[in-house]
Amino acid sequence: MVFPFYLTRDTTPEVDIELGQPRRSFINGSPSAAQFIAGDPDHSFSIYRAFHMLSYRNLLYLEAELHELQKIQDDMDIEDSRGDPNTLQCFRSWKLLRTSQDPRQRQRMEMIKTIRTKIKEYREHMTFSRFPQDLFAIHQEVVCSDLDYT
Repeated sequence: MVFPFYLTRDTTPEVDIELGQPRRSFINGSPSAAQFIAGDPDHSFSIYRAFHMLSYRNLLYLEAELHELQKIQDDMDIEDSRGDPNTLQCFRSWKLLRTSQDPRQRQRMEMIKTIRTKIKEYREHMTFSRFPQDLFAIHQEVVCSDLDYT
């Protein structure tokens, strides 16, 4: 259905004189709050909770998971070290371990992949959980340790 031009609504938004851009209206709530924060040129309204306690608690859980995975892997190593010579060769050769059809070695490869993923998650969390005060302390420690005042 086509409306005559005089029945259609003018959809051209007002222009913000200061910004030289069309104004956009946002729904009240998170959309308008986000627009308000994003529209602040010096970002002085960008204040967010850091959730330090949750971050550190999550870090402790990741450490516990890694500790558990390490224990499982160590137990597998001890058990498999008493096995047949082919199993022992998998300890010495990545290629043999990776290509082995033995169900135990496939289980070991899955464990290795799980550990890799969990360590990556742990390291990323460690990187992002460094809060400004921690970074300042690390910076001071590195800079001051390199200086010799004698």
